[in-house]
Amino acid sequence: MQGYNSIHEFIVSQAPLDTTVDDHWRMIWEYNCLAIVMLTKSIENGRVKCNHYWPYDREPMFYNDLKVQIVRETVDLKHTNPEYIITYMTLSQGEELRLIKHFHYLAWPEDGLPDNPESVIHFTKLVRTFLAYDSPTVVHCSSGIGRSGIFILIDRLFQTITEHDEEQYIFIHKCLVFELECGNNADKELYPETDEGNIYLNIVMGKEESQTDEHIQVRILHEK
Repeated sequence: MQGYNSIHEFIVSQAPLDTTVDDHWRMIWEYNCLAIVMLTKSIENGRVKCNHYWPYDREPMFYNDLKVQIVRETVDLKHTNPEYIITYMTLSQGEELRLIKHFHYLAWPEDGLPDNPESVIHFTKLVRTFLAYDSPTVVHCSSGIGRSGIFILIDRLFQTITEHDEEQYIFIHKCLVFELECGNNADKELYPETDEGNIYLNIVMGKEESQTDEHIQVRILHEK
């Protein structure tokens, strides 16, 4: 999936389950992924949402011919209930060994949003400082859609924020709020249906004095 730095910056996947955990590690090995971002708990609302696909302790685990072993862990100590854990582990096949960084965010419920956006901001920036630009990063929640997509969007926005000034970003924010709150109604007012059932717009490409070739007629059909 495309990110800010590369068209292959992320691999977004569903959470690995018992039947897919071997394939999960095989994918990480074959695509030379050096970082994993996990945005779900293994168990949510009493249901298993993700296999605990890495070792519980320093004893190695094997997934077919791939060996995974924990080197160390870093736990968020700013909160009574840690919001994230960073696990450093080795992934090896034969004599070849790679260091994998596993970023596990714990404060994002499946059917809701984190209580504090500052926590997500801190985690996203923390992850970014560790990522390699020449290696895709695996991102997954449970379904691989909602939380994963939001994380990637936030990461990309943070990297583009230096391209515009504060007033421009405030205006972009206002546009998004307007679209979310009034988008459908505003479209109906701007493009009302005609008796003929369609609308014609002339879009001028280039200079206003162009009269022929650089005019494109766009037909928007409204189903009756």
